[in-house]
Amino acid sequence: MDAVFALDREPGGNGWSREQFLSACQGHNNERALLLFVQGEPIGFLVYQTVLDEAEVLNVVVAKSARGRGNGRRLLNDLCVRLRKQGVKRLFLEVRIGNVAAISLYRAVGFTRIGLRKNYYRSGSGREDALMLALELI
Repeated sequence: MDAVFALDREPGGNGWSREQFLSACQGHNNERALLLFVQGEPIGFLVYQTVLDEAEVLNVVVAKSARGRGNGRRLLNDLCVRLRKQGVKRLFLEVRIGNVAAISLYRAVGFTRIGLRKNYYRSGSGREDALMLALELI
């Protein structure tokens, strides 16, 4: 578990606390985690929460060394398959407006913009907007 948690400590991670991550892995608050391994080593994870027929991606991290190889798409596609089987109709997420690579991935998977949260994230230069995206699953 420490190796998976360490992924979020890499540049570009979201800085979740150990407690937040463990809570998601244990299924608290309808949260779940998908883990991605290559040759027995964790290279990514995705944390999501379901409420009735909707779900929200809470955290997605792919190891820096494994980015740009389809691993983020693999996590998202696996999640979509699982959610469709559960009857979930819509998937939401928020992303920093400056995270161009992530936004490109989400759009390629089919997410569309539904809103903007001004000054939502803290950043080194103050605050950064959050782009709100949604994907219709059914």
